[in-house]
Parts: sequence; C-alpha cells; structure tokens
Amino acid sequence: MLLVHWPDDRPVPQVLKDFELLKKAGITRHIGVSNFSIRQMREALASGIVVYNHQFHIYPGSVNRELITYCQDNHVSVTAYSPLDEGRVVNDRKLSEAARQQGITPARAALKQLLALGLIVIPKASKREHLEENFAALSGGDRDGQS
Repeated sequence: MLLVHWPDDRPVPQVLKDFELLKKAGITRHIGVSNFSIRQMREALASGIVVYNHQFHIYPGSVNRELITYCQDNHVSVTAYSPLDEGRVVNDRKLSEAARQQGITPARAALKQLLALGLIVIPKASKREHLEENFAALSGGDRDGQS
C-alpha cells in the first residue's frame, strides 16, 4: 500500500489520480491516505479512486470519532498511528484505573480500547516485552499473562 502522506496544496483528486497511475503500473496494490481531514477524505472519496486505508494519530483521549465513522461507513479501514501516544497514555489516570480493574497494563488497555473500535493499531515497540504485550492485546485475554 502506498500512502498519500500529509496532503499538500495540490488538489486531492489530482494527487490520487497520480497514485492511481502507480497502481496501474503495478508499483502498489492499494492506495491509502495519512493525516487527511474529513473534508479531504470527502474529496478523496468523491474522486472515484478507491482509498483503502486512512492512517492518522489516534490514541485513547484523542479519538476523532467523526472521521473514524466516516471512513468506516465508506469502507476505508483506519490505522491508529502512535496508539500509545509515544508512551504517554500510561500516565492517563482514567485509563490506568480501567487497566488496573482488568488486571492489565495501561498500554494493553489502550490497544484493546482502540481495537474494540475496529481500528488497526501499529504501536512502536523497542523492547521484546513491549512487543509481546502489544501482541497480547490482540488475544482478548483479560489478565496479564493470559491469552
């Protein structure tokens, strides 16, 4: 998938038409966008070119439900970029309390919350234990150590 990352001052339909040429040339199978506003998404979808995915910064406490719903209603998958807000979500009191009640870490609670919205999450993991914890959020287990 090739993403139109950060829309610039060119008209959205023209940029997507350029990407469509790359798709027709076999350079990519899918076209996606990143960091588009709802207005820009409307323009993108009105172009008639299939937008496969929209990736933007989403984390608990910063969920643009209108944009997510718009994308999902129009069959565009949504990827939550930096879903742990570069580690800051672990300091959120409300999320930490919910995590404690579930017997899981705040990071795992954050990922589960976003997955429950039907989002794709792509958290960064620089340590093996973080990678394992991120993966465990997919398992549905409610207690740390359970899958």
